[in-house]
Amino acid sequence: FVVMSIATAQEAVAALDSPEPRYVGAFLLPKDYEKNSIKKVRELGEINDDLGRMVARQIFMTDGLEYTVKSFNPHSRSTDIAVTMTVPWLTEPAGYNTHMALALAKLGFPVDLISAERNLELKPHIGKSAHNQLKINELTAMRHNRDPGKLIVTGVSRAAMIGLLLTALAKEDGREVVYGDYVVPCYPKGLTVGNLGKHALMPMSELKTIRHILDFPFRTLQHYPNTFSVKPKRWVNHLAAMPELTSGIAGEAVRFMPPDTHGHLTAFRGDVMSQGENWQELFAKFPNMEVELINGGAHLSCASPQAMKSWKSRFHKLGEYLDQ
Repeated sequence: FVVMSIATAQEAVAALDSPEPRYVGAFLLPKDYEKNSIKKVRELGEINDDLGRMVARQIFMTDGLEYTVKSFNPHSRSTDIAVTMTVPWLTEPAGYNTHMALALAKLGFPVDLISAERNLELKPHIGKSAHNQLKINELTAMRHNRDPGKLIVTGVSRAAMIGLLLTALAKEDGREVVYGDYVVPCYPKGLTVGNLGKHALMPMSELKTIRHILDFPFRTLQHYPNTFSVKPKRWVNHLAAMPELTSGIAGEAVRFMPPDTHGHLTAFRGDVMSQGENWQELFAKFPNMEVELINGGAHLSCASPQAMKSWKSRFHKLGEYLDQ
């Protein structure tokens, strides 16, 4: 979900050259951040229908970060293990993202859909986002009678990157990620001046994928405009996140993931940000991780009907396995 200008990308590269150390203390987290926890929960309301119960909450962390969380609880569960997912860059827990959460709920999965940070955050850190997502999952497991020790991770683009960090952090937190489905995570190797030129033609390749997205039925597409952030404060946060998202931190997280991690990673050969070959290299010694590198496409191909169909198929099989 990124169409990046060369000027903005150059700013991101400049930020990466900063001599300030990226991590101190716990791996992938700033010093002592593992102590960060939930300070307050505000109930926003709920919706009950034939599918189940959706509860919305505002979550406040002790360091001041805030999140909007939608918890989907189907009446008929295939498992008590919840799926946790946050949102891609520039987007909200609505539209396309809600469509994904509802698709999982229809398969019997309890789901948490978590927003990006709601308060103004000029120096975001996706390691913090992953840690806080784990803490939110602990809360919702308790509130909704879900498995407290196991979880499933999925997400697209930024959300997939945070999902990889969450998978790396989970064991330290006493949790087990039984399956991860990471769709087009970006920059396993950081953006540099040397690879910046590859992005020049990216807007054209992304525009070519829009025709595939238009293959969705109108009843689905009419909800998609709600996907994108419109409030200026949230755009400030999104833009401030670019150096972090292009830093290579998601690729670094793989070094700390358990070697027996089970999951699937999707990338497209035409997507210069996902760098599919680099993901294949990073996961070469993970026997239970499948890296699917699809010919053609671009970053927005992740939202095409075919990509959604494949993603749903994987979760359908997972649900059947867990329901045995």
